[in-house]
Amino acid sequence: MSLITNGLLMLTLVHIWLREPTLPGQSLTKSSSIAPIQLIRQIPTSTPELGEQHHLTYQEWVALLRREAEVAAENKPANLNILLGDSISLWFSPQLLPPGKNWLNQAISGETSRGLLKRLELFDETQPKVIFVMIGINDLLRGFKDDTIVVNHLLIIRYLRRLHPQTRIVIQSILPHSGAKATWEGRDRLLKIPNQRIQKINRR
Repeated sequence: MSLITNGLLMLTLVHIWLREPTLPGQSLTKSSSIAPIQLIRQIPTSTPELGEQHHLTYQEWVALLRREAEVAAENKPANLNILLGDSISLWFSPQLLPPGKNWLNQAISGETSRGLLKRLELFDETQPKVIFVMIGINDLLRGFKDDTIVVNHLLIIRYLRRLHPQTRIVIQSILPHSGAKATWEGRDRLLKIPNQRIQKINRR
């Protein structure tokens, strides 16, 4: 749970950041009253074809996110924000996201930077104001080299800037863990990754 706790802290910082003044013409908050949080669409917890969401295969998740992105591209919601990443982003409670915006969650549990890079085209036709990227912890858990993680981040940024030149891209740090206090089921693997290594990657 330590990674999720750190994720909640990161969302709090994002919320504060989004409320700060921005350049003219780039405001990310509404000048009038704030509307409730809007999700692009509500996905039922289960469907006859796919079953429980958390039991979907990777390919089924990609297909589901593709349909969500198609809805966003067709409806063109105002103040669209996109979340990219792994389970930390996927399972964020909508109630914890900054209000007055439409959110498209394109995260997949267990995702790696390489997997994310390969599916960025899913939302090519959308028009987001901001794209949040938090990815990399699963790369470390799977033994990816630091250089590979950094290069994949750079490729993700390059792709997003090319396809969404007017969009603000926010790259969030790989979250550190709480060491021996971690209660996550993958604790043993997590403990093999020093926080100093995570911090070094983040600085790059």
